[in-house]
Amino acid sequence: MRSSLKNFQAWRSRRKLRSLQQWEQIRAKGQTRFVFRTALTYSLTLVGGTHAYESFFYGTQDPISLTHLILQFFIGFLVASSGWSNREGKYRDALIEARAQGSFAVKPLPHNNPGA
Repeated sequence: MRSSLKNFQAWRSRRKLRSLQQWEQIRAKGQTRFVFRTALTYSLTLVGGTHAYESFFYGTQDPISLTHLILQFFIGFLVASSGWSNREGKYRDALIEARAQGSFAVKPLPHNNPGA
């Protein structure tokens, strides 16, 4: 039981590390690009999915409205901005934790006490 728990914790640790490494690459490309791409992906997926759902279950053949697309893009912008802030917070916390662990990992220098 303990070995499976250790394996699970090791897997979670590796997953967190991979996620942070991916975030480093994403954040290097810039916040504007991340927010725009995420908002666009969110809005197009939601509008397309809603349209497919309505046409399948209700049989409507209404075209996708531009106002609906713009509204979903605005909501996607808010979601993407929130996602950026959330990931940046986790990234900063990981950096602070890594610095703290690095400073504690260094053994203190022995005192030069000739009488000891």
